[in-house]
Amino acid sequence: MKKFLLFITVACVGVFFSCKEIDVPTGGFAWYDEGDFIKRENPNPNPVQLGQPLIFISTSNDANMYTVWFGEKGFDYTKRFLADSLLSDTLNRVSSKNQGKPLVLLNNEYRTQSTYKYSNIGDYTVYFVSRNFNDKEKIYEEVVDSMKITVIDTIAELFGTDETKYRFRTSVPSKAPYTVDGDKVTLLVPYDTDLSEVVILIKADRAQVSFDQALIDTVTSNGTVWKLNLETDRTITVTSASGYSNTYTLTAVKGTAPIPSSEKEILSFSVAGYDAEITGTTINVDVPSALDLTTVTPIFTLSDGATVSVGGVEQVSNETVSDLTAVLTYTVEAEDGTTTDYTVTASTIPTQMSSFYLSNLNPTIGSDNIIGTSIDLTVFTGTDITSLIPSITMTKFAQAFYNNGTDDVNIESGVTEIDFTAPVEIFIYSPVDTVKYTVTVGF
Repeated sequence: MKKFLLFITVACVGVFFSCKEIDVPTGGFAWYDEGDFIKRENPNPNPVQLGQPLIFISTSNDANMYTVWFGEKGFDYTKRFLADSLLSDTLNRVSSKNQGKPLVLLNNEYRTQSTYKYSNIGDYTVYFVSRNFNDKEKIYEEVVDSMKITVIDTIAELFGTDETKYRFRTSVPSKAPYTVDGDKVTLLVPYDTDLSEVVILIKADRAQVSFDQALIDTVTSNGTVWKLNLETDRTITVTSASGYSNTYTLTAVKGTAPIPSSEKEILSFSVAGYDAEITGTTINVDVPSALDLTTVTPIFTLSDGATVSVGGVEQVSNETVSDLTAVLTYTVEAEDGTTTDYTVTASTIPTQMSSFYLSNLNPTIGSDNIIGTSIDLTVFTGTDITSLIPSITMTKFAQAFYNNGTDDVNIESGVTEIDFTAPVEIFIYSPVDTVKYTVTVGF
């Protein structure tokens, strides 16, 4: 670990004013894989994998602040700006100016608040700054430690459980099942398949895929579409960014594929926790009006083996971002290639009170037509208004509460007693918004 001391002093002016010395921090840092951090096992792993979650810590606790520069993505210590104004900067301002990551105090230890993952392979110099400072007298002392980290990528796999990173699917023949036994991949295709014209979509995380003999048809965000002849076995090579590779043998076996399913239904559909009503091929979902429908991630289930797309773009439950401010057509494709179109409509419902009555009075007093957020009610002189019971009608998803001066209290319509000797603020709320009504009861 390399270490050097940076000391900066601004001269103090004045007959009765003199600078005070500050302690030199000892410095020192380490990093751990997230999985090893709790037990403090395997400190300073090197090399590290691309995308490996790392936690950086200070090995001392004698400085006012700690900041780490990772060496990539703008976190470059050598390019930081050291203007005079830096002397009076707070921790956060130093971080924002110089693209360093501050360490925070957690459980009596300074560490990065979240993990850091390198996004490019290569060699990086990590700089770690320990600083003591005196803002009033414009002085500080730094100790800067540095160490090298090498980032590699050895992931060269063809298959994985994360469907956003790995795909292996035939379109010709349509969605043929396959088996994987180590490095042997066997396609199970119908007996009448023309093996000279097989089309496969492949995506293998960050790795590059190549065939011994095949043509690239198109490259999409979902993966690369290959055209190949499977009358003989083909070799698939998967190569990581660091040059590590694995090979797979691809074989097609005729007459062993099961009959593809024709099921193509959307079985459930929800947005931000709000369940839709599915009637035939029409899907309607009601949500609070405050919900931003331009960037929602619907959650849905489909028939086994089916896939769904919108405008030709495959949709992944709880991952694909959608704009539901317009009516969308979801096309569900069965294993046998047949499709069904579903129309998805989202309707917004405002969070509001539609009626308010004091139900324990005879006669009841209130209104079915509430305009605005102020409700003024007049009761007979002498009425006990310290324990009135409101009956409230609200829109779908809405609930109500008020504050009794100490706590927030949920209001059960027709049950909860409230003291109305002073105006009462009643809050009508949904999971995404709140509307305040003021109810005043007078004589």
